[in-house]
Amino acid sequence: MSLTRDRELLKFVNSALGHITRAQLDAFQDTRNRSIEQAIARLSDLKVRLQADTGDAAEAFNSGRTVGGRSQSMTQKRADINVTGGGSIFLLAPATQAGRDWIDQHIGPDNGFQPYYPTVVVEHRYVGDIVEGMAADGLEVE
Repeated sequence: MSLTRDRELLKFVNSALGHITRAQLDAFQDTRNRSIEQAIARLSDLKVRLQADTGDAAEAFNSGRTVGGRSQSMTQKRADINVTGGGSIFLLAPATQAGRDWIDQHIGPDNGFQPYYPTVVVEHRYVGDIVEGMAADGLEVE
């Protein structure tokens, strides 16, 4: 019975495909290509904003200004690595030279897809072990 249903479905699909014109197919491909181009542009904009935000936060910390409504004080113990994100992807951003040195030595720019290096993109399944390694080596991780 399943084979009969599969054959009927195949006949229906073949019949439907026979009614699609070349112009409709071209319009679909153009729409798909525009969507892909828009997604790439949004990702590029996000990368630029992330790099700018990271630079602004480091500069603000060093000058004692506020970032995002939060005051950064030089009297606070600063974390060597800041962990952000959640879900399936985390970002590990070095906030001190010790953090940057650790990332250079243990991860490096060529370890997977690292478009924001020295901020490191890490999958959720690895972030726990990496943070434990950082803490074991004496880094402050926040």
